[in-house]
Amino acid sequence: MKELWDKVRYSEWFTILLYILAVLVVFVLFFVAGTVLNIWYIHFMKDTFGINVYWIINQ
Repeated sequence: MKELWDKVRYSEWFTILLYILAVLVVFVLFFVAGTVLNIWYIHFMKDTFGINVYWIINQ
């Protein structure tokens, strides 16, 4: 079992997969952070001015 793991661990495909996974994780983190910031921004603008500034800007 350990020999098999060593073979897998040092193979090129395993390295490529790790890179792809890392990129995906970073992308998901940015997407989630962006969505949360976006929602917070819209609500903050509504509360501050009583109108939704976000929609006026993005029409």
